[in-house]
Amino acid sequence: MSTYVRFGLNCIMGANKLSMVFLDKTGSPAPSVGTGATTMDVSVRGLMVSYFLEAKRDDIKANCVVDKDNYFELLCSVNIHWSPSPLEEEELIPDLGHDLAIMSEYIDVSFDVAGETFSAHRLVLAARSPVFKAELYGPMAEGKLTSITIQDMQVSTFRSMLHYLYHGSLPSAGKMGVCFTTAEYQHLLIAADRYGVERLMKICENKLCAQGITMDNVISMLELAEDHVCSKLKARCLEFLDDADNFKMVALSDEYIHLVQSFPNLFAELRSRIKKAHEKPAIMEPDSHKKTRLC
Repeated sequence: MSTYVRFGLNCIMGANKLSMVFLDKTGSPAPSVGTGATTMDVSVRGLMVSYFLEAKRDDIKANCVVDKDNYFELLCSVNIHWSPSPLEEEELIPDLGHDLAIMSEYIDVSFDVAGETFSAHRLVLAARSPVFKAELYGPMAEGKLTSITIQDMQVSTFRSMLHYLYHGSLPSAGKMGVCFTTAEYQHLLIAADRYGVERLMKICENKLCAQGITMDNVISMLELAEDHVCSKLKARCLEFLDDADNFKMVALSDEYIHLVQSFPNLFAELRSRIKKAHEKPAIMEPDSHKKTRLC
């Protein structure tokens, strides 16, 4: 009987690492028992990776065999490197919103926005917006109408919101006649709040923060943030106004006067921040408590 025992593990295609290790009597890996080696060979089925583990019978019996049941264990590990083959562009499945948008036979509601008509599916809008759900399926008058007029909204804003409701994302810049300027994101945020589309609101808020706060837009941004409870955008505006030079320039404008008149609580918050930012702690010089003696 040979004094050595040899074990092998083979894998064809996909495996980039094989390994085996004996487990000791407690079930823990015992790498000191035996020696292993990896080999590679080409077969008719492809590249074959093999791992061999060889050890002395006496070492296995002394360190790995469980005396009570007379067995030992090997831990085998196979790492598979696999990545799906990319689909060809023509094989990619369009999102559900794309399919619904072209199913004109199931369109059951239209919207008139500044003279332009948009067709839609009630169920899609109701699923995305609690306000549309109430309007289209609730006891409100719009539920019985097939054509609804949207007031106080620009065509481009409604088009972008409708695209989001169908696709879960905004249209690419430049497509569908949409140019995402700061003003457009502001209008879209207002529309999203109006129809309860919270995720779209957050997207617009993040876009506005990313575009930056400037002397020209800080008042309109702050008014928007206060009016629609956008805490992140408000914080960015207040940080901008913490700068003394910025605040002095803004405070001279008619827009600022209108802002603080419309939002008294905001004026109090601004004044508190400015005061706190410009308060300098008094620094006492050494021995400044001593009286001055005249000579």
